[in-house]
Amino acid sequence: SATIGTEVKVELGNGKVITAKALGISEVGELLLDDGSAISIGDITHLR
Repeated sequence: SATIGTEVKVELGNGKVITAKALGISEVGELLLDDGSAISIGDITHLR
């Protein structure tokens, strides 16, 4: 995926925003971030 290895902003449904580096995809399809988060639902924006 083009997302892996890039800085992303994740906007969650509860209004929380996380900015971190995307590390990979878990066995169940969650986006793994370098802050320890595992995201299953959210809006992802690639940052430059």
